[in-house]
Amino acid sequence: MKNFHTKLMQILEDLISLCLLAVFGITVMLVVLRYFFNTSITGANEIVIILFIYSTAIGAALALGKNEHISITVFADKLPLRFVKTLQIIQLSLIATINAVLFWYCFQWID
Repeated sequence: MKNFHTKLMQILEDLISLCLLAVFGITVMLVVLRYFFNTSITGANEIVIILFIYSTAIGAALALGKNEHISITVFADKLPLRFVKTLQIIQLSLIATINAVLFWYCFQWID
């Protein structure tokens, strides 16, 4: 299981790098096209925005997987370890529920 987790993290890190490289490349290309040729590529701005959103979402998943996400630990530091584990399970369940609701409504909105 550890090996799968490590490979998945590496794939996600590579995917973020690729997304950000594409954002940089497309943005530079658009600036050059607009400045020198007074033209643009249709839909390129939207592609940059979508890639940036994907890189943010993948980065959040990476931070969660590495347990490096932002958290306020004022209450968790005062609890016994077994309650902290229960609190983490509740937090992850809430995150999964919110993501599932967002996923559902996004597809309803698209249709």
